[in-house]
Amino acid sequence: MIILSEQQLKNQLREQLGALCFFASEFDKGKRFLFREMAVKLRVLFHNTNGKTRSLLSQLNMENVLLFDSATLIHSEATNGIKAPVHFRFNVDVPLIFQPRLLPGMFKSNYNDWWESGAIIIDKNGKEYTRKEVVRYVTDNDGGAHVDSSLPDYYHALSRGDASGWSQKLPDGGERNIDPVPAIIREITHEVLETLLWKEYHANRLPYPHH
Repeated sequence: MIILSEQQLKNQLREQLGALCFFASEFDKGKRFLFREMAVKLRVLFHNTNGKTRSLLSQLNMENVLLFDSATLIHSEATNGIKAPVHFRFNVDVPLIFQPRLLPGMFKSNYNDWWESGAIIIDKNGKEYTRKEVVRYVTDNDGGAHVDSSLPDYYHALSRGDASGWSQKLPDGGERNIDPVPAIIREITHEVLETLLWKEYHANRLPYPHH
């Protein structure tokens, strides 16, 4: 087994962030299915698996980084809340969808709070989701790195059901539930790029990918 050098790991980081930039740009042009590709890259950067595999940032000893956090607070009396800052856009060509706001981070959170402790979604059923949970549902169950024939109940309710609390009336009298997951993944990607492209790249003098 050959151990990769620090420079080789930094090259991997450059490539992963470059791919995130590309997928984010194409998502913004309308290729919303690429949220799954972004989720895979986020998993590579942040997820540790019970001591068996280490995230790329962990291997680079970057778990002390403070990450831009653009999530807004949820009112304590809200019946449902999308904590990540997303909003709706509607016009004659595009159905009602969640869109990420892509604003600069208002504050920073430590690695653990940002990734796996702080909830960014509380759905109308009271289920809380962290960034880690949303990313892993997409990568492990919903077509990112694996397609399951069944989805966890909570995630199915959020991405396909009415758990987001928002739906659109259709001309035939029916309703279409609105999935917030693609916009949430795009917003998380935005936070990561805001953090790592502007801080860690310059700090480590890594090549700068175009966003």
